[in-house]
Amino acid sequence: MGLNAGPVPPRVDAYVKAGLLELVAHAAREGGWSTRRAAALLGLDHVRVLRWQARAVVGRLDDAKPGPEIALHALLPWEREAIVKIAEERLEIDRSHRKPAHRGSRLEVFHASESTVLRVLQAAGIKVAERPARERRPRREWPEWVEWVELVPDVITIYDFTHFRGVRPWSAIAVMDVVSRYWLATVVSPEETSTQVEVASTRALEVLGKAHLLDDEEFLAELRGGQVPGHDAFPLPAVSDNGPQMTSSATRTFMAGARIAQHFGPEELLGGVLRARSVPASNRRAATGDQLLAAGRPLGRERWSGGVGVVGRQGLEP
Repeated sequence: MGLNAGPVPPRVDAYVKAGLLELVAHAAREGGWSTRRAAALLGLDHVRVLRWQARAVVGRLDDAKPGPEIALHALLPWEREAIVKIAEERLEIDRSHRKPAHRGSRLEVFHASESTVLRVLQAAGIKVAERPARERRPRREWPEWVEWVELVPDVITIYDFTHFRGVRPWSAIAVMDVVSRYWLATVVSPEETSTQVEVASTRALEVLGKAHLLDDEEFLAELRGGQVPGHDAFPLPAVSDNGPQMTSSATRTFMAGARIAQHFGPEELLGGVLRARSVPASNRRAATGDQLLAAGRPLGRERWSGGVGVVGRQGLEP
């Protein structure tokens, strides 16, 4: 019967139950044993044998599936028809199973999750043309002009926003000197817009002694008129991620007015500048971007936020 030595498992199929019942009947018929005695010898509970005998009379030794045949929360036929109807009406526009799910709830026609709508459409033979996944952006290399920048303090800056879990939606933007790790400016605000980027950058220029770059009224008037030149000719590189506050037209215009050249990319792609201090001091001024990328090991986040390496100008290496 497929049973090993030991007690009968909690779940057995109809074939095993029929075999055990036959052994109990044989013991009662040939040896005059009681049902309780035969069940104890087989390692079965007496009540369990009685329940199997009652089910064998009506031919229901097989265990029934748990729960009802149709779930109480299952979709009704008219709900399936409504899902198919709404999906067919705007399938070419929506091009997704998610929008029909939300539209049906908003119109109070049906209430179903996105995955349920997808299964209904697949069962109806409706193929949803999903948008292909976006291709991975190629790695953005440093522009050629960056290799000619002398890697000394007060030239290349990096800035980013930091969020606080306990005081949402407050955030802080910090501007730091990449080479010296000098903390130039910080702005704490409940907003996270290009305005905070401009304020922090202006304070950083004042600390660097370069606020006079914003005094060219004629050039600023040209920028306000929409004539924003390319950033490749500006002498001050600034590194950031691709956040909307950094890539907005307002930030681009301000950076142009401050003669700041923007460079975007994740932190790991900025290794050429972030590892500037790993290059010997004698070669630091002549080092190129490729040489810097190959030098040293990546800097951990503790170098930025833990106080290690964030020093004043008096503590810089020569």
